[in-house]
Amino acid sequence: MFFPAMLVFMCVAHGHPSGTAHNHFHESPPAKVRASSKSNHASQSEELSSAQSHFPEAAWVANQFLMHLLRKNWDAMLELAAFPFWLESKTFPSPQALREEWEKQLSQKHLDDYEVRGIEVLTLEQMKARFGPPPERLGKLLQGRNTHLFAIANVSRRAVVLLLQPPSRDATFKVVAFHD
Repeated sequence: MFFPAMLVFMCVAHGHPSGTAHNHFHESPPAKVRASSKSNHASQSEELSSAQSHFPEAAWVANQFLMHLLRKNWDAMLELAAFPFWLESKTFPSPQALREEWEKQLSQKHLDDYEVRGIEVLTLEQMKARFGPPPERLGKLLQGRNTHLFAIANVSRRAVVLLLQPPSRDATFKVVAFHD
């Protein structure tokens, strides 16, 4: 579990505790992404507003990553990943190492019926506010990643969390961690 209350959060109403509609994402970038935006300080509000402007792109990248994963389209999925990559509690230094792990874990699974039912993008501060502090074992992973975004996805009623690294000069968001 990534943050202690996340499973409860994702299980209620297919991932949205308030019962709001799901955001379905397909091959094109999403038009709207649900986000928490309350802040007590003006500077935090400005930072949040800036981060929120990137939420649709982050959600789209997360969706594409998950869709390629579910289709076992390894090459396309790996193009959206950055390394070293953190999967559950293991670090993978290269695309080949990550590919081998995914192939091993998913070789016997039939993923045809799995679907991405919704994605919510949050900042680290929003994750902490909603779910509490992360477990100690994740402290090292999150250290120095204040500009990274989290994508919480509902994959056939199962919570999946992706950590997305902000775009570099000519690139898009990259997925650097996966946890379910």
